Amino acid sequence: MAEIKISSGFSVLHRSVFFSLGCLIPFFSCLAWSGFDVHEGNIRLAVDAVPPIADPARAALVRVQLENTGQFPKSGTVTLREFVDGWHAVGAASKAFRIASGGKTSLDFRIASNPPVYNALYPVHAFAEFTSPDGAKRTLHAVRIFEVRLTAARDRDLAAPPPLKPIPVPANTRLPLRLVEERTVCWKWFDKTPFWKPAGWQGWDSKSRAFFQIQAV
Repeated sequence: MAEIKISSGFSVLHRSVFFSLGCLIPFFSCLAWSGFDVHEGNIRLAVDAVPPIADPARAALVRVQLENTGQFPKSGTVTLREFVDGWHAVGAASKAFRIASGGKTSLDFRIASNPPVYNALYPVHAFAEFTSPDGAKRTLHAVRIFEVRLTAARDRDLAAPPPLKPIPVPANTRLPLRLVEERTVCWKWFDKTPFWKPAGWQGWDSKSRAFFQIQAV
C-alpha cells in the first residue's frame, strides 16, 4: 500500500488517498491489445508504434499503414481524431489515399500536446473511410497506445515540500480547485521516508508507478 497526500495553498484542502499499486501494472501487461491493426474486408489499417514521448510540445510522428488485398483499387481518407486532453494534430489531420489492387501505402501525421500533459498512456485514433465495391460506406478504426515520459526535472522526487504561493480569491467568487497548480503530491512506501513531487505535478510516478490526476466530477 502507498499513501498519497494532496496539499494545497488552501488550508481547507487536505485529503489522503490509499490504494494498492501492485495490481495495476500486471493487469495492463497481460492484455493482448491488437486494436492498432484492424481489417475490414480486403482493407487493412495499422498504426505504427510511437516511441515514448519526452517532449509533448514537439511534434511526434504517427505513421499509418494501409493495405489492399482485393481485386479493385481503393481510395478514401484517413483522419486522426478523438484526441484526449491537449493532444492534437500538427498540420493536416486528414489525408487522402488511393491503393491499387494488392498494393500498400503509408501516410505520415504529426501530433503534439498543449499543457497540461502527464506521465501516462495516451491513445491516438486513426479512421480510414472508403467506399466498398457495392457502394457501401466503410470505416476502419485503429487505436495505437503510446507513452509520455516527461523529463526527469518534472518527474523528480523532492526531499521536502515545494514552496506554494498563496492563491488570491476575490470576495464572493468561486475557484475550481482542479484548476489550481499550487499543490503538491506526497508519497511513501509504508513507514519509509516520504517524497514530494514538484508543484502542480500530475501523472505516473516513475519510481512508485503510482498515478495521480485531478478531474472534474
